[in-house]
Amino acid sequence: MNTLFYSFIFYIVVAVFTLVYMVKTGLRELGEVREKLHKKGLSLRDAFFRRRPYDFQPERPPSLKEAVKRGVIFSLFIFSFTGAAGTVMLALNLTPLKTTCQIFYAAITVALIFLPILILIYYGNQLLLKKFGEPFKEEVDSEET
Repeated sequence: MNTLFYSFIFYIVVAVFTLVYMVKTGLRELGEVREKLHKKGLSLRDAFFRRRPYDFQPERPPSLKEAVKRGVIFSLFIFSFTGAAGTVMLALNLTPLKTTCQIFYAAITVALIFLPILILIYYGNQLLLKKFGEPFKEEVDSEET
């Protein structure tokens, strides 16, 4: 039972660190978007409920490195969630797996299955935003009449 407890703590610590990283990154990017919108007198509703979404960084090309980084972080979260759930199921005898090593291998397998899918989703999102998004111009258009 001691091994199960330590395994569970390991998975929870990994989950907390990855979740904190994802939330901090999301809040930082949302803050940057709100600041850019505020300069033009727009709200978040104006930015997100549009037919064509804004591309807030039109000068930045789609980055495979950024997609891989985000995919790895989310895969680590999936790994930790799967490991924690498997450890709880093992403690309650609700799984056919018999050891914590088998739970660890199952969690790694699930994370590796999702990794390329997540990378494709993140990279595809960047490509679609560049192709169909409207570049966000920070300077305020002044009309001379």
